[in-house]
Order: sequence, then C-alpha cells, then structure tokens
Amino acid sequence: QEIQMKLPLLLAITGASTLSVVHAQSERDLDSHEHGAALMNIALEESSVFIELETPWDNFVGFEHAPSTDEQKELVASTLELLNQPDQLFAFEGGTCVSAAVSIDSDIGNDEDHHDEEHGHDKETTESDHKDEHDDDEHHDEEHGHDKETAESDHKDEHDDDEHGEHDHEESTHSSALVSYEFSCDNADSLSTINVNILSMWPGFEEIDVQLIGPGGQSLTTLGADNASVELGDVR
Repeated sequence: QEIQMKLPLLLAITGASTLSVVHAQSERDLDSHEHGAALMNIALEESSVFIELETPWDNFVGFEHAPSTDEQKELVASTLELLNQPDQLFAFEGGTCVSAAVSIDSDIGNDEDHHDEEHGHDKETTESDHKDEHDDDEHHDEEHGHDKETAESDHKDEHDDDEHGEHDHEESTHSSALVSYEFSCDNADSLSTINVNILSMWPGFEEIDVQLIGPGGQSLTTLGADNASVELGDVR
C-alpha cells in the first residue's frame, strides 16, 4: 500500500505541464482495456527505483474471468508467484538493485478457495433439492406424461439460455492487475538501463507504454518484443 502511494506522489512532485498530458493519455489507454497493451510508470528517486505495472489479466493468462478449471487456477497461481519475484521481471544495468517491496492489487486470484468451498456446499444442497423435485416429478408424470415432455423441453431451452448467458458473461468480463515494486539500488547514479523481462515471459504482452520520471525530467517510450529496455539517461 505504501509504495502504491509513493509513486503517484513522485509523479506529482516532478511537476511539469507535460505530465498532465501524459496522465490523460494513460487514462485513455487504460479505459480502452486493450488486450496485448499495458501501462508502466517508472520513477527514480535518490537510491530507489519505483515501478508500477497496470495490465489486463488477459496478457498474463489469456482470460479475464475467474478461473474455473484446474488448469486456469494453476495459470493464475503461477502468474502471481512470478509477479512476487521482481528480480526475475527486471534486470538493471550500471548498478545493483534489490527488491525492497512488492504490492499486487488484482481483480482475480483472491479468495478463490473459500469461494470454491461455498460453491461446493451450494452444489450439494442444490443436488439434494433437485433429487426431491425429481422424485415428485416422477410421481406427477405418471398422471401427466405430456406435461413432462413439455417441461423437459422448456428446461432444455432454459439450460441452453443459461449456458449462452454464462459464455457471454465470461466474454464481457474485464479483470486487471496493478503491480507495484520498489527497488533499493547501490550506485544508483550510474544506473543506465532497465531491461523489462515481462515481454518475453508472457507472450500476451505486445507493447507496454512507459512513463519515466527522474530528477532530470520525464519521458515516454513504448516497449515491444524487439525493444524491451528502458534507457534512463534522458531523465538523469
């Protein structure tokens, strides 16, 4: 929470009218929720480097709905594990930097086990209720066979509608992650480059728009598969 507050504060302290333009552009990009794209803020302050990444979950795992299969749950869990290893995500040239803090604010990947337990209990209750209803239906259908056929047809239509609705819901769900890092650096004044390994670790990332802030000003750059390095010289 602390480092999430520090980075916006640094952006504000740096000032300059161009920052307002940069922030407005970032908001427009974020609102579009474009798969393959992400936003990154990097701020240099004395011996510290702050990095903030905001991205759709689709860039990590290829979906944004709550994971429902074992494979999807494993994908989310392994992604969160990697995001908690900043030394794997970023490589520094010209100085030695070590991770000092990590904060992950995610729309998915939280309280899933508890939800699954509740869902399992609800399922058992529903199955029990359904069995009772089924027994009643069999007794009733002995007298009204035609009604049973009609009811089954209606139930099938409702089931198809439910499946269609669930599919549409998954397609329209938007989930994102805001990940913040703080690094403590030796020889911070000699830092020259930050290599962003995220682009090679997750192929879902096509480009990352970077806003770089430092004592010498600010700059914008776009990273891609062929250019995954942020040069720090312009903001020294």
